[in-house]
Amino acid sequence: MTEEFVLELAEGFLEPLSRSHPPHTISRIALLKDGTTRPVLRLLAERKFGPLSRDALPFWIDGDPNNETLANVALAQKPYAPPPRRVRKAS
Repeated sequence: MTEEFVLELAEGFLEPLSRSHPPHTISRIALLKDGTTRPVLRLLAERKFGPLSRDALPFWIDGDPNNETLANVALAQKPYAPPPRRVRKAS
């Protein structure tokens, strides 16, 4: 099942090249009418949550990448890691 707005945006879809990613994050690629490509999972997450930061990680709630619905999309955030501290050497 795929949301209607995704079908309207896309001219076609590409299957993932590899199934090595966890099933909760694997996604088909939408070939958009403007000539660009986007993962279906990201299109759904942006529709549901608005613009995503780099730290936002969309995932399928049920782990089924064939259930391409807004209800099946959630967001996780990458944990914040402060930059490593630089230690100055004494001269």
